[in-house]
Amino acid sequence: MSHLLHEYSKSLGVKVSKPDVQQHFFPCLDEKYIVFYDGEKQASKIYKHYSTVFQLLRETLDNHGIKIYQIGGENAITGANRHLSCSLKNEAYIVAKSMLYLGPDSHLAQYASAQDVKTITLHGNNYASSTKPFWGSFKNKFCLEPDWNSNPCFSAEDPQRQIDSIKPEAVCKKILEFCGLGQLKFNFKTINIGSSYYEKIVEVVPTAITKGLPKSIFVRIDYGVEEDALIYYCANHEVVLVTDLLPQVNMLAQFRENIKRILYIVQSKEDTIPEQYFEALKKLDIDLILLTEPRKTSESSAFTHIDVSNYLKYIKKDTLVVHRINECDERKNTDFVNDYLITANKVADYTVFVSTWLELLFSKQGIGQKKKKVILSGANNKIFNNKNYKIWDGAEKIKIVTHHWGANWNKGFEIYEILDKLLGEEHWRKKVEFTYIGNLPDNFGFKNSKTIKPLSGTELAEKIKENHIYITASINEPSGNHHIEAAQCGLPILFRDSGGIPEYCDGFGVSFNDNFIEKLQEIIDDYNKYKNRIKKYPFSSKKMCDEFFDLFEKLQQSQKKIEINFFQISISKIFIYKNKIMLFLRKIFSFNIRFKIISMLKKVRKK
Repeated sequence: MSHLLHEYSKSLGVKVSKPDVQQHFFPCLDEKYIVFYDGEKQASKIYKHYSTVFQLLRETLDNHGIKIYQIGGENAITGANRHLSCSLKNEAYIVAKSMLYLGPDSHLAQYASAQDVKTITLHGNNYASSTKPFWGSFKNKFCLEPDWNSNPCFSAEDPQRQIDSIKPEAVCKKILEFCGLGQLKFNFKTINIGSSYYEKIVEVVPTAITKGLPKSIFVRIDYGVEEDALIYYCANHEVVLVTDLLPQVNMLAQFRENIKRILYIVQSKEDTIPEQYFEALKKLDIDLILLTEPRKTSESSAFTHIDVSNYLKYIKKDTLVVHRINECDERKNTDFVNDYLITANKVADYTVFVSTWLELLFSKQGIGQKKKKVILSGANNKIFNNKNYKIWDGAEKIKIVTHHWGANWNKGFEIYEILDKLLGEEHWRKKVEFTYIGNLPDNFGFKNSKTIKPLSGTELAEKIKENHIYITASINEPSGNHHIEAAQCGLPILFRDSGGIPEYCDGFGVSFNDNFIEKLQEIIDDYNKYKNRIKKYPFSSKKMCDEFFDLFEKLQQSQKKIEINFFQISISKIFIYKNKIMLFLRKIFSFNIRFKIISMLKKVRKK
């Protein structure tokens, strides 16, 4: 992607020149120092691992007399030698005198490059090629960015926090190189950073009751415990229990909803976890597990099929497992997803697919003949509804819209490109507008259409309702939510006959294959017919959840029936044996009773 400065200059018709900032003296005190900028306001650009970086470098930098100056930020970062708050002109002076600039792609990064100061920039919400330091020699600039498993967020907020996937040791390595300190071997390797790694955790020793604590706390039973205090915390907080003792079985069962995790501390290699402890965990039983995303790397993964398997093996083997499958290789032209999901499905008792198309695809590729069902997806109709939707009056231009978070080409960009080119023709330009909401593939753009950054929630719903027709050209989409959201907002759907989408859209719009332009005209002509039909669009998150609840209830009832049947069989056998014994007793009345009874019971046992 081209640099934003180039794009701005072309749009404004001006040339790019170096920034000219008058430097004002500031007492730096140290001859050698690194400038670290922490004044960034956009959360998506804030890197949370700086303190780890400085901790790893501390001894080496101290040995070479190199200090770390922090500019900006409300609080000093652990490891920084000085925390400065000063004017832009002071900042310019400090940066110009420094050995190195470290931080996000900020104004100071650009100024540092204009002074040919060495820069290490961390990129979180945009590609480095678009926002990297613009000036200075190539050898003095280095950009660190995520692996971009998905497109950058291009906004101030990043739900995925992609910038934090940059490993601290990678930052350290480049700092040492730019400071001329060579390569230092760290006894440190980033394996995994959990979602709550940087959250402030309150630990409580349950020997006394303290009120006003956060909702979630760690309860350190290993440091001491009073029963009343422990019960209070478990009753009023979400707790993680840290213990080297055996928790009370009754207490665990009583507060099972609030106990999120139990960490058992083994003091030595000789220690063994008592069997009673596992028996206590069994009291926190789960009747049914819904597995939605077994891939651990996915943001939406709460637990994997391996976690489920371990639970069945060690905790409760009769727990029902339902696996919901809503993904496939065919959607993004990958070659590993289907096999992984088929493997994960082995732990399931029941499988739910989001479309019949997806069910047939997996049946052909190896998922066994387990009990299965199709439950179609839905969107939240409290957000996505036809309230304030403005119907096309037939006089103004008809407005067409689509939205995608992902920028994979299979989302249908070749069709959106055709539509964009049509709007370059006077005939279509007079009667049609097209708006694309979301991320675009690299080196791709529209000439005659409107592009809006990715939106979500109420903001997205309101923007969709400003239009009249929704288009989706997605290929091999198992379900998708984009067309559902639009349909619930009241827009007739122009949809590609591919994947599972027709199951959601048939009867509520017009499908197309190679006849896109013809079908585009058809849905415009028949707009009134479909805008009336779309009012009865049946799919919503409520409907989907109700179907899941019904399924769960039936599965649990079925399991109880099996247990009852086994019990009834046992009883019937008991009655048979009892009747036989009574007959024997009648026959042997005049004989040695004890001997005969023993003899007859042996015969019954053999039979």
